[in-house]
Amino acid sequence: MNTHIERYYIALVEWTNADYEIWRLVIYVLIFLLMYQAFWLAKRSDYYTLLWFSVLMLPEAMNAIRTTLAFWAFMVGLLYLNGGGKKAIISVIYFWIAVEAHKSIAPLLLLLPLSFVKLNRGTMYFLCLLVPIFSFLLEGTILSFLDSHDLVEKEGVSRYSTYNRGMLTSIGSTIEFFLYRIPYIWLCLVLVLRLMKYSNAIKSGGFISLNNFARAFILFLLAALFLFGYNNPMYYRYETFIWYFFLMFAPYLYPDQYYLRKKKYWFLPCYLLFVQVYRLSLMGYYESFKY
Repeated sequence: MNTHIERYYIALVEWTNADYEIWRLVIYVLIFLLMYQAFWLAKRSDYYTLLWFSVLMLPEAMNAIRTTLAFWAFMVGLLYLNGGGKKAIISVIYFWIAVEAHKSIAPLLLLLPLSFVKLNRGTMYFLCLLVPIFSFLLEGTILSFLDSHDLVEKEGVSRYSTYNRGMLTSIGSTIEFFLYRIPYIWLCLVLVLRLMKYSNAIKSGGFISLNNFARAFILFLLAALFLFGYNNPMYYRYETFIWYFFLMFAPYLYPDQYYLRKKKYWFLPCYLLFVQVYRLSLMGYYESFKY
């Protein structure tokens, strides 16, 4: 079978006798098992974590199930790597599972050595300015290098470099852009800036190498943004991984807001819940035209 889907999903199709609902259910179970393991390793056994996961990530996670499975496996691997010693050896298994679950995880493996490199705030700000410049200058060179060394398929490079997700193409998508995308971008920026400014708070929770990796990932994401553009899957597929770090770091960066210690902090999760319900309704509305 000639398909871009990883072989394990094909095997699962055969095992479930091509029953689509059962196929998705099995993947959902695997996702939540990995989630549970990540929360256990990060000591996030509270309903606040599930609340923020639901309002920030759940609809997207249930839609892009292959990517979600890969990201959670990768996060478990990062948490084991963060533990050091024998746990670091276990992380190799989860990194392998992540790559097998979705090929897009492979570039993130190149960032793993940076888990042991400390990038201070000044260095991060400097690199954040430098990355866009190098991205513009080396865009053609990078893609040619990947193609010439058979690291990516030529047709895939061409397809992804020109792909654009549809935005502002209808009244519904325009409303979604202002209700969801703009606040989402703002929250990403706030989280990234807080992450660079208050790293000591994260380190106090024992997330030293995870914090280092998160900083390297920010630079990777910035490069993808300037190389491919906001609407390209080579960028936005990785963008969602920001929220996995939010679930790990938010109790240290935003303890009052994360644990909703004041009534006014309930506005954000309530707003996000409203937006996610709207997005699901919009998806259902457009899906109904297919039948």
